[in-house]
Amino acid sequence: GNQDISLRYRRSLIGPFWISLAMAALVLGIGLLYSQIFHIPFREFLRFFACGMLPWNFISMMITDGCSVVIDSEWHLRSVPLPAPLFSARMVYRNFLIFLHNLVVVLGLLLIIDHKIPLISVIALAGVAIYLVCGFALGTILGPVSARFRDIPQFVGTMVQLLLFLTPVMWRPGQLSP
Repeated sequence: GNQDISLRYRRSLIGPFWISLAMAALVLGIGLLYSQIFHIPFREFLRFFACGMLPWNFISMMITDGCSVVIDSEWHLRSVPLPAPLFSARMVYRNFLIFLHNLVVVLGLLLIIDHKIPLISVIALAGVAIYLVCGFALGTILGPVSARFRDIPQFVGTMVQLLLFLTPVMWRPGQLSP
């Protein structure tokens, strides 16, 4: 997982911090736009959107990467007899590192906009643990199936993108008309 991240940003000046910059740009840009569209104060919407986008990115990346676990590891699987779940664990670890980069950004944004992080937020650690277990299971199941049926990664990617707009990450549930 560490090697995946370092190889991805091998000749970059700021390396894996591009992950953090991308998350900050996404949250600030969409936060500004949607706060104006929905007529919600920027700080209030930024808190909501940043705290929703953090787990959503984590989940969606594990789902989409889980589909390509076996396909991306084809060379390793053909040359060395390694168990396929090992590559699912690698994918989960890599996405967990990306999640930690994004967590730093979200916590920084929350502190900058004078939002106090309540102690009860520690409960979110249990949710992250559940995400890790589910991501491993999804990679273990979807990886081999997607290697056999190559349309599955495209279908899953499309569904994940659609679900972003259907779930209350971009909008608040209270905005729905009764």
